[in-house]
Amino acid sequence: MRTRLILCIALSFAACRGQAQLLDSIELETAYIYTSLEEALKEPYKVYRLHLNKKKLTVFPPEIFLFENLQDLDLSKNRLTELPDSLGKLKKLQILNVSGNNLELLPKSVGELTNLKKFYANKNKLTALPAHIGNLTGLRVLDLWSNEIGYFPEDMKNMKSLRKLDLRNILINDETQSKLREWLPNTKIYMDPDCKCTGGG
Repeated sequence: MRTRLILCIALSFAACRGQAQLLDSIELETAYIYTSLEEALKEPYKVYRLHLNKKKLTVFPPEIFLFENLQDLDLSKNRLTELPDSLGKLKKLQILNVSGNNLELLPKSVGELTNLKKFYANKNKLTALPAHIGNLTGLRVLDLWSNEIGYFPEDMKNMKSLRKLDLRNILINDETQSKLREWLPNTKIYMDPDCKCTGGG
């Protein structure tokens, strides 16, 4: 009887260990941070936070998709030129940091990261945002500082939870700045003064 009970507990744990729920902000902040893929791959279901910043990465490591409970991913200060179309598979991500890379575009699947709360993509070469970014209705912080964005989709007005949007060091004309403030009336938007230019609509 005891053996059967132990077996049942073990099977239940094995079935559930890959199905962890979202951590609250305090739990996530205090969770262990894995800083190498080798270490993280030893017990992938335990990986909630993975920080691979400053690793000289030129491509998005496919092993990241093995971490089903991943909720904080930092790939900042690498040499990435693109993110995979399959990025949306990381359903539990709450924090994504891809700052300081060479990204020109974001994949449409970024809109599938519906649990995302903070998204940092500053100091890249982004020229536009996909309309699908408007699906991030729970996003609170969007940092796009120092990019080359010339197009902002109207779907951004669906981002009702957004509280901070950093667009400094981007040439944005007065008309577009007014549109952004109209679309996001409850968001603190940081922008440089009107560039008196014709792009950015």
